[in-house]
Amino acid sequence: MLTDDEFRIWCQRNHISSATETAIARVRSSQPARKVQGGASNVSGRFPSTKMGFSIQFESHRVELWAIYAMEVDDDVLEYYDQPTRIQLHYHARSGRKSSLSLPRFDRVPKAEIYSSKSGKG
Repeated sequence: MLTDDEFRIWCQRNHISSATETAIARVRSSQPARKVQGGASNVSGRFPSTKMGFSIQFESHRVELWAIYAMEVDDDVLEYYDQPTRIQLHYHARSGRKSSLSLPRFDRVPKAEIYSSKSGKG
């Protein structure tokens, strides 16, 4: 996990705008937006991340846990966060409903880009 100074240097090197830097800093300093829940068809849990220095939640042992394993050992991933923020998506469903609330599962801070995913894919 980056120190605050390392994070500022990373932002400068990658030409991150101040608004984006503020948004990432908010994710870095916040608790997850929600706690994951288990269900009949999924296994949830917490992974003790050596890279991050704290536990990372997962809601699926088949997709999300494997994404955590991959980010944990990927040297190009400097940091990653679970359930980082709420994103309001606006759309018209077939039923006519106008909106739905969605949460990205992970945000990661790679060496040279920003990545956000629900399934561990770019």
